[in-house]
Amino acid sequence: MEYDLEKDLKLIGSIIADLVHSNFRIVTMSFKAVEKEIREISDQLKKQMDDIGVHIQPYFVSMKERKKISGDPEELAFLFTDMVFSLVIHRLRRGNTATLSEDVEKLSVIFARGITLPGRTVEARNK
Repeated sequence: MEYDLEKDLKLIGSIIADLVHSNFRIVTMSFKAVEKEIREISDQLKKQMDDIGVHIQPYFVSMKERKKISGDPEELAFLFTDMVFSLVIHRLRRGNTATLSEDVEKLSVIFARGITLPGRTVEARNK
């Protein structure tokens, strides 16, 4: 199986963004004062984000084993999930989703480049 960090993270990021975007009402409700009354919904959303982090960990473990990235795979999986989640929530709260897909892709590229080992650039890998 061939891996392409930027391409793969773009896909994973878009899946996370779609999940958060499709659950926007639940997300916004969980941030309001009624959170106590909807604790179960809020906990379910948090669990979904944690589950995504757990599901993408093997990908980061594989990239680490192949010496393509630096950092702890578990931390990277949760950090990436949190970053995409935060971007989507911020945009949804501001009502600014016109460029959300493109911005998730940009975030994914920046993240991929940030964790790529020196000498193992994304461009060099793709040659």
